[in-house]
Amino acid sequence: MIETEVKIKLSESEFNFFNNKFAPLDFFVQKNYCFIFESGFFRIREEKGKTLLTFKGEDFGSKLNQREEIEKQICLEYDECISLFSGISKIQGEYVKMRANVNFLGCVLSLDKFDSKDIFLELEGDEEKVRNCLIELGIDVNRNERRSYCELFVKNESD
Repeated sequence: MIETEVKIKLSESEFNFFNNKFAPLDFFVQKNYCFIFESGFFRIREEKGKTLLTFKGEDFGSKLNQREEIEKQICLEYDECISLFSGISKIQGEYVKMRANVNFLGCVLSLDKFDSKDIFLELEGDEEKVRNCLIELGIDVNRNERRSYCELFVKNESD
């Protein structure tokens, strides 16, 4: 499946605006462990008592982030899954965020808050609907962060 999304870094005041606009929001914890490769990454995610294994390919979109995505719920615990895959990549690591999701004009809109104090708005859906959401929210597509959260928050140990 091809995933289409945008990821916009927000200021505290922008976050407060969207948090109030879509209130009440139910934030939950997402733990993510990434194994990064030249052509994409694997991610293990724990949320709401479930473990998900995801492969994401390289981003081939022009303005929007578009990449192959395969995601499956698995029956292993988060830590067991990390142990199983621990040797497959030299670049690997964990990030944790608080996330709230709402449906907005046929897209999933997520507000993501990280330990680093970074805040992002993410929109996921088909390309036309994502573009319509950006227009409705008054967000310029050129603010789109092209890197994945794995690329932003997981560092190569040699860096």
